[in-house]
Amino acid sequence: MKITQYNKCIDIFYDSRCGVCSSFIKWLHQQPCSCNVNYVSYQSARGEEWFQSMAMGELERQLVVRNDSGGMYRGAAAWVQCMLVCLSYADLAERLSSPLLMPVAQKACHLVACNERTLREIFSVQNDEEVLAELEGAFLPSCQVDEMNEEVTIMAGIPDGII
Repeated sequence: MKITQYNKCIDIFYDSRCGVCSSFIKWLHQQPCSCNVNYVSYQSARGEEWFQSMAMGELERQLVVRNDSGGMYRGAAAWVQCMLVCLSYADLAERLSSPLLMPVAQKACHLVACNERTLREIFSVQNDEEVLAELEGAFLPSCQVDEMNEEVTIMAGIPDGII
């Protein structure tokens, strides 16, 4: 999967009822970013309008990112996309985009939002195999995120020109 780093704008779709997603979005909103970031809750009027034709049970609790070139990401890839736009964390996101670390991307993003020092320590002193082992053992509160790590090419009725 190709991870896109250079965007002018991204849209982040998230379940505002999910504590993990909401706390990460709150943290992300406070970070200096390399592009404009639009946050769209599935429960908002905009989210309900765009995703009305899809089964909400499939989308809720799943972070989805749309970049300005039309790429759509969900699961771990979406979490990495969010980190890539953070000026202070793009280097960690690049490392997370490796095939070995991608499966633990959501845990890493949750850790950075909750405890920046711990994640920086993990990534600064360990190789990828050690990082993987450390993050696999990390606690992540349940939010029933879909574990699909793929780029989505067609998604709902999001109007062109939104971003």
